Amino acid sequence: MATVIVDDHSPLVQYNPPGGWLSEGSSIEYMRTTMSSMVLGSTATFKFNGTSIAVYGTVVGPNYQTTMDFRVDRILAGFYGPAVTAVNTTTYHQLLWTSDVLVDGVHTLVITQNCSIQDRILFLDYFLYNTTSTSDETVFIDDDNPIVEYSAGWENLSLNEYFQHTAHVSSELECWVSLTFEGDFVALYGPVTVGSDGNSFNASVAIDRGSPGPVFSPAQELPPGTTTYNQLLFSSLLSPGSHTVVVTNLDGTDLYVDYFLVRASSPTHATSASVLPSSVWPSPTVNPMGGSQTGQTTKSFPVVATVGGSVGDRKNFLIRVEDPS
Repeated sequence: MATVIVDDHSPLVQYNPPGGWLSEGSSIEYMRTTMSSMVLGSTATFKFNGTSIAVYGTVVGPNYQTTMDFRVDRILAGFYGPAVTAVNTTTYHQLLWTSDVLVDGVHTLVITQNCSIQDRILFLDYFLYNTTSTSDETVFIDDDNPIVEYSAGWENLSLNEYFQHTAHVSSELECWVSLTFEGDFVALYGPVTVGSDGNSFNASVAIDRGSPGPVFSPAQELPPGTTTYNQLLFSSLLSPGSHTVVVTNLDGTDLYVDYFLVRASSPTHATSASVLPSSVWPSPTVNPMGGSQTGQTTKSFPVVATVGGSVGDRKNFLIRVEDPS
């Protein structure tokens, strides 16, 4: 059983009515995208093959309204009513709803906006579903997953900005993290804190006991001490099969682990192993699971512009999307 992640902007998710949903997003959110609606009766429909599913999003408070209900195979399975908060807060990676255990097979989830609201307060971000059928799917492996192994010297952290609200950090020389998986692609994401010299961390990655190569810190033109989240630390294209990746802290600066993405392989994606530093691999605005070619985008929803606002002012942070065809 594996956990597959699907972005809100995946073409597998169908939104109705046309124009009833708006595309937004920030760097903290998965693939830097979300979808929201203020229209009574608007729906998001997603068909999946699995045994359970969960829906995650971003919530802006305070809020007193029930805003969405969830139906699986036309049966009402639950609803989301945001908790009341005293101040205007933004919660990322919030679990909106999770299903009961389902019969293994194909199911249809329909999310319905069940009231008309005056402001966007609830944003769909991503789906996680458990399945035994993972070929060519993007498998999500959180830092807390027991298949991720850590040496001594790692600390478990909890923060709103982390996926599943957890991450691990190492600040000791030669601390390592290891993941063994079946697939033909792996990527590691985590927070990055800018050091006093402008650098963020110094680490190496080794795959299948091969010679270690450097992990390049994403470019950061920010003041020392600034932390950015959901940063791609490294990715690698591999031949299909079983692989082990080991990332090692080389100098004792803070090295974070938030989550791994793995593509469950099929024979059509065979390629030689190569480690792609974040300086050449696309940012989370581009879907790295779309194919084996570096820089290939998701056809329907590539981000082409970011407009105004800060992360703290959620309603003014907009992303325009276009179909390049």
